[in-house]
Amino acid sequence: SLGTCFQASGSGLEVVALAAASLASQKLAQTTNGALLGAPVIALTIGAAFTSIGVPAGSAFANAVVFDACLPMAVALVLLGADVRDFERAEVTRAMGTFAVGAVGTVVGTLVAWKVVGHAMGTLGAMIASCLCASYVGGSLNFAACAQCVGLEATEQGGAIVAAAMAADNICMAAFFVILGLIPCSDEATKQDDAPSNSNTDFDENKTTWKSVGTAVLLAIGVSLMSKTLADAAGLGAASLAISAFVAGAVAAACAHFNVSLSGGAPIGDALMLVFFAALGA
Repeated sequence: SLGTCFQASGSGLEVVALAAASLASQKLAQTTNGALLGAPVIALTIGAAFTSIGVPAGSAFANAVVFDACLPMAVALVLLGADVRDFERAEVTRAMGTFAVGAVGTVVGTLVAWKVVGHAMGTLGAMIASCLCASYVGGSLNFAACAQCVGLEATEQGGAIVAAAMAADNICMAAFFVILGLIPCSDEATKQDDAPSNSNTDFDENKTTWKSVGTAVLLAIGVSLMSKTLADAAGLGAASLAISAFVAGAVAAACAHFNVSLSGGAPIGDALMLVFFAALGA
């Protein structure tokens, strides 16, 4: 069988299968129907399909590579790709205030919803609610970090539960974005969006080179190792991804100050995140 072939060829092919799932989900997410589901849900589905045909993409070896290497690197690369110099702009400061209100509202709404329907969510309901709340505040990265912190991914049915939660999340958000798209935007808001940036234009951080990609990858490795060391030293091993957010933010700020380009690293981080979701599906 195909599973026997993979076992005979070595565990490395399992990681190759997850990488293939990542690439395929990116391509499928660019289609009309795929965009409704989102790349994470597609990756979860492909991972589940691998298991159904006998490809052991969810083996202990594959999970060790994904959770110990790919996921920390993905978080670091995506966060390093943020242009922290934008925070100097007044409109970004206002947006941060709006985001803070929305984040608090999301947490409060989750607590209220838990009081109303939490009893119907089963023994892992609190974990699921926490991950979904984190997702609505910060997207897939927050979902992954929260799943690690609460130990959802380590439960017996963790992969299946995460897959179902991500599918429900993406379907609901697709409907929500359709509703938002139907709301007309005021002329004043349109003018603000078209306003020129005050960022330093002498340095083109969007120009991707082998040097910028290599720098981003090396720094991401350093951020991952440092975050793991700090988390273990503080007795917070399950919070290493959360700690990496602060470390990566500080490194990104330093790179922006010294005009060090990290362009090209974020897409690699996105691809590694899809490897993580494929592993959950498997």
